[in-house]
Amino acid sequence: MHFIALLAVLSGEGLEPCGEDIDRLIGIRASVVYTGWDKDLDLESGPGYEIDFRGVFNPRSTTRYFAGLGFAGWNAENENPSVDVDIWMYRLTGGIEVDFRTLDVGFAISTGAMYFHRTGESDDAPFLEFELSLGYKPTPYLRIGLVAIANHAYSAFNHKHNHLVHNYSVGPGVEFRF
Repeated sequence: MHFIALLAVLSGEGLEPCGEDIDRLIGIRASVVYTGWDKDLDLESGPGYEIDFRGVFNPRSTTRYFAGLGFAGWNAENENPSVDVDIWMYRLTGGIEVDFRTLDVGFAISTGAMYFHRTGESDDAPFLEFELSLGYKPTPYLRIGLVAIANHAYSAFNHKHNHLVHNYSVGPGVEFRF
């Protein structure tokens, strides 16, 4: 019985869309994240930021799909030697959000390139990223929430050869929809 109720909730049966019956086709999301870098990167954990531009499909439904372009950046500290490292991420994202009146749960997958740079060394690394989000929508135009991200990149930064590194981020975010 609980399984059938869960399927009904996930499919949007019996739920109304949040707020007014309007189209919210474009979203801009900004987040501040705290990132724990893989130990093989020799980077200290620390804060970064993200900004995403999203197009929303089927905005009047309780289950919405989105696609977007995003950018993220960090100014991390290299552990040995102690120098600043600039990290930039450029990504393409696709995902789904499910509304529960003023709350929603989201899942997204992103791919793109990360760029690590410090004096004397730089590396471009392809990545695959998984994101879970929980949001509160006080109005149809505003979403405030938390995001948790697992990032998997293939990098040679601070090493002689490419290898898989796993980075994890968490933080608050805000999204404006038009």
